[in-house]
Amino acid sequence: MPHGGENSGRSACPLVGRFPFRSLVPLLDKALRELGVAAYGYGLAGCPIALELERAEVDKEGCGAATQALRTFLERDTTEIDQVLVIGSWFGALTSKDTVFEGKLSHDSATRRRNVTAAIAATGRTFANLGMKTGFVVTVPGSVVSVPEALARRERLGFGPEARRTKDDYYSTMEPVITAAKSTYDDIMRTDDLLCKKNYCEVTVDGRPLYYDNNHPSLFLNEYAYTHLLSQLRDFLEKP
Repeated sequence: MPHGGENSGRSACPLVGRFPFRSLVPLLDKALRELGVAAYGYGLAGCPIALELERAEVDKEGCGAATQALRTFLERDTTEIDQVLVIGSWFGALTSKDTVFEGKLSHDSATRRRNVTAAIAATGRTFANLGMKTGFVVTVPGSVVSVPEALARRERLGFGPEARRTKDDYYSTMEPVITAAKSTYDDIMRTDDLLCKKNYCEVTVDGRPLYYDNNHPSLFLNEYAYTHLLSQLRDFLEKP
């Protein structure tokens, strides 16, 4: 799926992501157009975005083959493409969704963390070995429950579930991913730090929901995070 604007002298840039990434398409498309970058979006529903990292569920078999197809595409087209952004939400794969990497099946928090971090690092090294400049985007933290439903319940009943994830919970889970990315990617871009400033990772701004369920960014969040991510994308693209 093409994104952004005309190349304008810059190399094309693959955007590698899964569904939460797809919900950031309005933000990314606008930012890449402003920066004059042509890009290709690549993702497969339900698949974690790391080469050869498989979802354990039978109906999700094929994630590894799909990302291998991306690898083959990049190997053929390195003359035109020399930078790649990996964009994904990893919270589920770290907490509840089992994966298989290098023949090892995850089954608890420690093995989920092992598979995800190893696959992220291996993916960064693979892209680097293809001569790619690599960027890793840490996306938004999501929420504990559906934000619109929680807001509606509070509106009707005067109370409702806490939709916000605590900052400590989010970062204690995500820190291994961030560390693995920092060790192997040329640049790390963040949207989570925009929302997780105090004790909680916010799910609304001025009463407006940042998600249209519990982890997919709303159009308002795309607008809210635009300037924050634009400056980081510009810095990444301008680095040699």
